[in-house]
Amino acid sequence: MKKAIKAISIIVVAIVLIIAFFIILPLLKPDIVPRDWQVYENSRYSFSVKFPANWQLGEPETNNAGRELFSSDEKIQCYAYGFQNVIITEDGNTQTLEEFIEWLKEGLDIRVIKEKEGMLGEYRAIELISEEGNKIKHAIYALGQDTGRGLFCIFESQEAREGFQLTFNKMIKSFKINVSLDENQ
Repeated sequence: MKKAIKAISIIVVAIVLIIAFFIILPLLKPDIVPRDWQVYENSRYSFSVKFPANWQLGEPETNNAGRELFSSDEKIQCYAYGFQNVIITEDGNTQTLEEFIEWLKEGLDIRVIKEKEGMLGEYRAIELISEEGNKIKHAIYALGQDTGRGLFCIFESQEAREGFQLTFNKMIKSFKINVSLDENQ
């Protein structure tokens, strides 16, 4: 009888530990992308990004450059896309990532809140948080000689962006670029 109680106690403790492991692990690793998220795949620019399960995809673009992603309450609008690196600098080369970011900042009426280096897929990227009109835009861009990829979300306020930060980081982590940024598309 004592052996049976001891065996049952060990099994109960093991089950509790296993359950605790699966509950606590996501809290310890907040960058883990949930398994139930949807995936948007872009065939033209060969990339994919995961986004929350309760979100919706916008209408497909005719040129297949990217796709809008909307939160279920439609308060957050994101856009995942690819683009050609077509701007030629004075020395005859295509622009660098830094030059692209400067071009964005100069060409738009924005106030930069924060700029930092990061990764998009396996590529060095620049993250840019800016105020554009009365909205906040959080974006990340990677750029090769031929093509680039980007992901940005637009928010009603800085507080809304901060509340979404963990989800945005998971979207960035899930972003996969399946070809070299320097292959012609």
